[in-house]
Amino acid sequence: MSIPNMNFYYLTIRNQANDIDVNRLNRLFPSQGEHEDDKKKFIIWRFGIMGFLGKLFNKPPKPGRPRQVTDGTFQREVIDSEIPALVDFWASWCAPCKVMGGLLDDVGPEYEGRVNIFKLNVDQNPQTAAKFGIKSIPTMITFKGGKQAERITGLLPLNPLRHKLDKLAG
Repeated sequence: MSIPNMNFYYLTIRNQANDIDVNRLNRLFPSQGEHEDDKKKFIIWRFGIMGFLGKLFNKPPKPGRPRQVTDGTFQREVIDSEIPALVDFWASWCAPCKVMGGLLDDVGPEYEGRVNIFKLNVDQNPQTAAKFGIKSIPTMITFKGGKQAERITGLLPLNPLRHKLDKLAG
């Protein structure tokens, strides 16, 4: 039996309770031999594992961790906020941006309620990046009282990052 190209991924799990749609599975894999039931069990097992991993890794962000902001939400979330904010302008293909994102993930909970930390993907949100003249990434801009307070370009080590956040929160 040949497995149809990616067709077996098509909704063999019928709902959020992970009930298996056995009829759909039987249509995709008609019994042709003694090992067919084992193949179906493997597919069912695989979907169970994938569902578990999806629940494990698709959790909401912890409080204080950087939140995504877009062109449409930037004004409301950053400029109009009474709490000072740091916005990390980044891109998914930028290795230093990923390092900076990890540092912000680590220190973010320490500043919860005192500094809002946001991430803006410059590839997906070019209007805001252009508005603030982002020429290289990672670039972080701090905002206080709706105005730009400071601009940091490049990768910033952990202690200087904490110092800048303490100054912004103070």
